[in-house]
Amino acid sequence: MQAGRLRDRVVIQNITTSRDPSGQPVETWHNGAEAWAEVKGISGRELVAAGAETAVAT
Repeated sequence: MQAGRLRDRVVIQNITTSRDPSGQPVETWHNGAEAWAEVKGISGRELVAAGAETAVAT
C-alpha cells in the first residue's frame, strides 16, 4: 500500500428503514466509518459486465 495514493476521503453509510406517522416506510442514510482511499473509476466495459447502474457524485 502506498500512502500517496490514499488521497480520497470516503464515508461508509448504512441505511435504516423506519415508518412515518402515516405508516409509510422512510429510508434514512447514516454515516458510519470514514477512511482514506484510492478511488478508481470503472470502464464502460466493466459497467456493462456487472449489469448494474451506478451513480457518481461530483
